[in-house]
Amino acid sequence: MLQRLYGPADFATTTWSGGTTTQLFLWPPKASYANRDFSLRLSTARVEAETSNFTSLPGVRRQLMLLEGAITLEHEERYMRELRPFELECFDGDWITTATGTCTDFNLMCMGEAEGELASILLRGDSVEALRLAAPWQSLLLYAHQGEALVETPAGASLLPQGHLILLSDNAVRDFRLHTENSCRLLVVKANLLLCELGHKSTE
Repeated sequence: MLQRLYGPADFATTTWSGGTTTQLFLWPPKASYANRDFSLRLSTARVEAETSNFTSLPGVRRQLMLLEGAITLEHEERYMRELRPFELECFDGDWITTATGTCTDFNLMCMGEAEGELASILLRGDSVEALRLAAPWQSLLLYAHQGEALVETPAGASLLPQGHLILLSDNAVRDFRLHTENSCRLLVVKANLLLCELGHKSTE
């Protein structure tokens, strides 16, 4: 099983017109966000300006979920929507998008053949959450926003501390169990990283 824990020392924070962005994960590993040659990217962002414009990202499919605060998104000539914590918004990166309000958010970006699903899970004390991947080529990425969780796989259990991210990928494993002693808010991403990896290898 491909299993890796990522922590603050692995993350990179940069500034943009409306605040700061912290990159948590980029696939494939040798890709570059600046070069736009990635398949999948996870990041958090602090929106500090009362009004800010999203970076134009043609070819990128975005999923955004608020962690704290509240904003109003305006997709020019499309629609407006108010977002509260743990509500999901999906839109294309080439849309002209403006945000009003301040927040901290979690971002999933996909390009090319990459596909991902973003969701939030709140684990309460002594509760157990079972996760099942839809297909053997899917991978699981978990980010502990608040609290810590124990992630169980057939190979054993791993602790996921607050502010850390774990990647779990094995085409023979589709079932995972999550639990915590107190409470834990997790961001869950299911993605086709194994298929993306094969696609990159075939074009090298």
